[in-house]
Amino acid sequence: MSKNKLARIIGVCAIGIAIIVVVAVLRPTQTHKPPMLVTTGCIDRATNSLKVQGNVTNIGAGLLSRRGFVYMAGTEGDLELNIIPLINPSFEVGALLDGWTCRNSTQVSRVSDAKVGNYSLKYQYPGGGDYPFVAAQTLFSRTKWAGKTMTVGAWVKSTDASTRLGFMEWGGAWWTNSTGTSGDGEWHWLTCTATIPNDLAADWTVEVFNYNTTASYEFRVDGVMLVEGPQFLAVFDDGEFSEGSYSLVIDNLEPDTWYRIRAFGENEAGIGFGSVASCQTLE
Repeated sequence: MSKNKLARIIGVCAIGIAIIVVVAVLRPTQTHKPPMLVTTGCIDRATNSLKVQGNVTNIGAGLLSRRGFVYMAGTEGDLELNIIPLINPSFEVGALLDGWTCRNSTQVSRVSDAKVGNYSLKYQYPGGGDYPFVAAQTLFSRTKWAGKTMTVGAWVKSTDASTRLGFMEWGGAWWTNSTGTSGDGEWHWLTCTATIPNDLAADWTVEVFNYNTTASYEFRVDGVMLVEGPQFLAVFDDGEFSEGSYSLVIDNLEPDTWYRIRAFGENEAGIGFGSVASCQTLE
């Protein structure tokens, strides 16, 4: 083979390698992407409920830890929540208290009696001593969130009516909370909305707690969700989900009313949303 021919072959190979490298660099990877979803729409309607369906078309960074729907009455307006990711919000993965802390770890356990996913956290309080709490280990910046309105929601089941959900300044004096559960031992969706003060001395977090320190009781926590804004309406399930369709029922709706629904999913890279669909409850 002549030197000129060999040089041409080497040159072509070098160009080919360079193109491959450029394409590999420019091609969008899935390792740091939120999931992609489609909102299929309503598959069943009733007077006070809608069964809605979505489809995860691409998991992006990995298996989804949460998938569901946000919804709102009416036909106009924004339908994208600023969801603030929490670590292990349904106590599904890793050690029981991964992402969370509590007053006394010997009094908590992971149980299969769950509202979303497969597990919930159970706190068995024997009575006496300091009040029991379970709080997110993530501390949110007092300066970044100062003056902003936040809402936290969680499924709570308790045998004592003093179990509440709220915000707390970690190591400080500020705290605020929802109304208590009924103490009937059934699952209830609790929410608490607060504007983060401008003068906090420490960062803040979210917690479920009970201030009754005389009686013995138990409470369970599942499906914690934190958003920026004064309120949110959502249904969701937690676990490990791949591509494919899923459906959930939205309850406690008004009769003969139009609702906008939007699928959403969460993975380690963030939140992905589907398109908006509309559906009307029956008269």
